[in-house]
Amino acid sequence: MPHSTTQPIACVLGHPIAGNPSQFAIERALASDESDWRFLSLDVAAENLEDAIRGAKALGFRGLLVADPHQQAASAYCDQLSPHAESTGLVDTISRTAEGALEGHCFLSQAIADAIAGPFPEPERPVPLTIGVLGDCPTVLAALRPILQSESVRCRVQPVASAIYEDMPNVESVESIEELIDESIHILIRGVSNGKPASVPARLLDRVGAPALVIDMAESTSTSPFARDAQQRNLSAITRLDLMIGQTVSALQCWTGRVPDAQIVREAFEEYLEI
Repeated sequence: MPHSTTQPIACVLGHPIAGNPSQFAIERALASDESDWRFLSLDVAAENLEDAIRGAKALGFRGLLVADPHQQAASAYCDQLSPHAESTGLVDTISRTAEGALEGHCFLSQAIADAIAGPFPEPERPVPLTIGVLGDCPTVLAALRPILQSESVRCRVQPVASAIYEDMPNVESVESIEELIDESIHILIRGVSNGKPASVPARLLDRVGAPALVIDMAESTSTSPFARDAQQRNLSAITRLDLMIGQTVSALQCWTGRVPDAQIVREAFEEYLEI
């Protein structure tokens, strides 16, 4: 029988799991929808990941969130992968099909695609669409792979591109931030450098024109000085928190078949993170 539990159960797997806001936000969303689900936070070391996922399947769990550092390894333990998960090699959410199979999804990739579609909807999207990635954010680099499969998209990365892009001719590595940010940039993504948010002089944002989109992956807050600098220049700006909310909403909809209230999810994240 595909669903062996009486009360639907889902969980988040990570290591370390302390400080992860997913359980707080998801329980709040489920309660607001009067859904009789249980959600657990489970600390799972890398060497136990396969056992954890197989165990969740055997116990009839209806869904799993996959937190750091397991998104890449988790794909090997799914029975099938969504197109975004297959393209990126990342799994941040696992759902259980009607037949009992585990399907891996990469909703981060979908959230980034949705964010880009706001200011740059197809087919009005400029050609080429130019993306700049500053600092270290390997998960985002992988999540961009479906977008970069289009020949009409170009990407510049700084520092030197990781091996994840060796097979992608439309990705260019540049040596300096001055080369990365110019008037041709449509989407600018900031990661971290040496464990700190990558530094972007505000004057360089003057080179970027509306309706460009800035994505700040360096800070898990509702806003940031970098995002505010962008908004003051009439640029669209989102942060890592916005993408986390998008991932969570997509996961809940995938598991329950209902569209959760994104504002409730946002308020729960902000309350937990004391934003």
